[in-house]
Amino acid sequence: MDRAKSGREGRHEDHHEGHHRSHRRRHSRSRRSRRRSLLLLAITATSAVFFAFYFWREPPEIKMAERLDIRVSSLIRARRFKVALPAALRSLSLREKALGSGHLGTAPGLDSLGAIYKFRREFKKAEAHFRRALTIRQNSLGPDHLDVANTLYEMAAVYLIQREYAEAENSLKKALGIFEKKLGPDHARIVQAMDRLAFLYRAGGKWSEAASVNNKGRAMRDRLNNAAAARKKSFFARAEPPSGVKEGSPLTLGEARGLMDRPRELYRAGKYPEAVALARKIVDVLGEKLGPGHTDVATGLTNLAFLYKDWGTLKVALPLYGRALLIRERALGSGHPLVARSLENLAAVYEAKGLNKEAEPYFLRALALLEKKQGPDHPDIIKILNRLVVFYKKMKKPEKVSEYLDRAEAMQERLSGRK
Repeated sequence: MDRAKSGREGRHEDHHEGHHRSHRRRHSRSRRSRRRSLLLLAITATSAVFFAFYFWREPPEIKMAERLDIRVSSLIRARRFKVALPAALRSLSLREKALGSGHLGTAPGLDSLGAIYKFRREFKKAEAHFRRALTIRQNSLGPDHLDVANTLYEMAAVYLIQREYAEAENSLKKALGIFEKKLGPDHARIVQAMDRLAFLYRAGGKWSEAASVNNKGRAMRDRLNNAAAARKKSFFARAEPPSGVKEGSPLTLGEARGLMDRPRELYRAGKYPEAVALARKIVDVLGEKLGPGHTDVATGLTNLAFLYKDWGTLKVALPLYGRALLIRERALGSGHPLVARSLENLAAVYEAKGLNKEAEPYFLRALALLEKKQGPDHPDIIKILNRLVVFYKKMKKPEKVSEYLDRAEAMQERLSGRK
């Protein structure tokens, strides 16, 4: 009897244990099933994001609007507002169709129309477009964004022309408050806003307010000029750079090539002496390792010349650009696009020095070279045509301005596929 009882208990325990094993297997299968479901969901979501990113295409309306914007900008610079107006209206219409009328991407088009209407003396239309741009930016970017301040500044000009002094003062003060908050205590943009506010006060007969704002603006301008002079003095002192290159340490050829873009980065960061010192070191290493006639040396010379030109040391920049041109002509041939770029660089220096007669043949040689090498229509050709438009405007040659502007516009239309 004990054996029978023991047998029943054993069978009961086996059955109980089997039940637990079955439950564990079912639970395990359930967990694996949940994990597979989660994994499948993650893969599906990731795939959806990937395909949305990979296969998304910018709406055709936006591409067409961008092409129109380039044309509108050229026309505004040439003061051809009658021709610019329909192009600007078409561009805005395309953006509103693709993005919606309240989208931030429509604000630049509203700015362009505001500027065109202002110059056409249609001030109410200009005011309405600037106001729409302001509302969009305030809603999208917040009330204290710099773009909001810039729009307020432009609106103030429209009010000022119409002698609506109270509205102009209100807009300028709001813009000035944002500039001071975002740009710090001393900035050229703040001085510009103060100058306009002082002019507004004088126009409205508020002489004491005008004098006060004018004095503040003059003091800020003096501080900015003194700071610029100190930076320039530091630049010519040629301090040794903390640019990642230790003093006296030689650069390898690979390091010199890898650091080609570093001088411009230092320059943009305000480290002028460090940028020039590093650029010179790179040129020396490239010349020593590759020979003085290598195209990499020409690139290094161009980078160094850019630093001097942008800082205003044109006397030093000119021969550096000249050396780069000679190297490229000898190494690449006189018809290479990089030769055209060197010609354009030299033209820009002569233009900056006020030597327009010397600049003109370099511009024209660069244009002829690109037209021969790149074919009849190319974005680089449009770029230099637009530069010639600005150049001949300075030289007061309206027939040349019209000639090159017409050529640039016709080429832009052909490239845009609008003909």
